[in-house]
Amino acid sequence: MAKAAGMKYAVLTTKHHEGFCLFDSKFTDYKATKTAAKRDLVKEYRTLSARKG
Repeated sequence: MAKAAGMKYAVLTTKHHEGFCLFDSKFTDYKATKTAAKRDLVKEYRTLSARKG
């Protein structure tokens, strides 16, 4: 959808100013993998973005 709209790049904020991470980290438990999502959201975002080019 983004590519069809003419977007050439996307920006994702991966870490909140309070320290919450959207990625898996060995340095904190304050991360997406410890929430209901139970997955590395940045890895998923990167994988899907790479597929779409």
